[in-house]
Amino acid sequence: MWEAFRNGIARVWENKILALILFLFKVFFAFCLLIPAYYMFARTFSLSPLANNFLKGYDFSLLVDFFTYWNKSIGLYRVLFLFIILISILGYIFLSGGLWGALFQNLREGKQRFKGEKFFGDCGKYFWSFFKIFIFICVIYILAFILGMLIFSLIQAIAGKELSVTGHVLVLITGLVIFALLFMLVDMWGDYLRIYRVTSEEKKLRVILKPSLRFIFRNFGRTVLLYYLLSLILLGTLIAYLGLSKILHFIPADKLLILSLFLVQQAYSLFRSFYRLVYYSSQLVLFDKLYDLR
Repeated sequence: MWEAFRNGIARVWENKILALILFLFKVFFAFCLLIPAYYMFARTFSLSPLANNFLKGYDFSLLVDFFTYWNKSIGLYRVLFLFIILISILGYIFLSGGLWGALFQNLREGKQRFKGEKFFGDCGKYFWSFFKIFIFICVIYILAFILGMLIFSLIQAIAGKELSVTGHVLVLITGLVIFALLFMLVDMWGDYLRIYRVTSEEKKLRVILKPSLRFIFRNFGRTVLLYYLLSLILLGTLIAYLGLSKILHFIPADKLLILSLFLVQQAYSLFRSFYRLVYYSSQLVLFDKLYDLR
């Protein structure tokens, strides 16, 4: 497990440009989502004397003013938001084919120079398969949510209603843990489906469903522990990031604070892009250890 984790980090570090590509992709679509919102708020509040209230404290008249101004065209912007989100999802599915392909190529042939034609070729090559995996995993997420609700309801029924505050908190924490475990298992299954697609060149989803699930459960301890190790480290970095953001708020509110917050946010976003690839690479290394790909 530790070997797969360390090796996964090393292989992503050898392909740092992949993290940069993923980071720039996220930045691009983040700006695309912000532009309509910025335009709407700028047009509304620039014409409203109530905008000054925003600096003093929230005023519901701001919300009324906003919806009054955009009453007839709010639907258009809602469609625009949804369209951008849809394009970003499709773009990520397209991009992930190149990411998985490059990591697999590195695992099979060692460190190589990044080739754009190979990267984007893999993007197109795996797009349809990854799109089907995405739809399938979305359905499994819904089923996992329903299962989680049933288990949580059963726990509540067993615990009873006459619980102390501590008892209610424990039941709630138990429910959150159950949902987290179920969703992590679903996400992990999606990753191993992509691994089977890239390594076996099998295009039919129904063919790789059973072997990917069998691989997870035959090596349940290793696969789950690796995934939860990766998740715990990510959670630790998130807590550290939130703590640092809180500390930065003690800086006087000026340009230095804005610049500091911006740099910290972008650094964390770049780290998450890098670490997302560590998820992919570590699981690919573990798969390689159990099934020789070379």
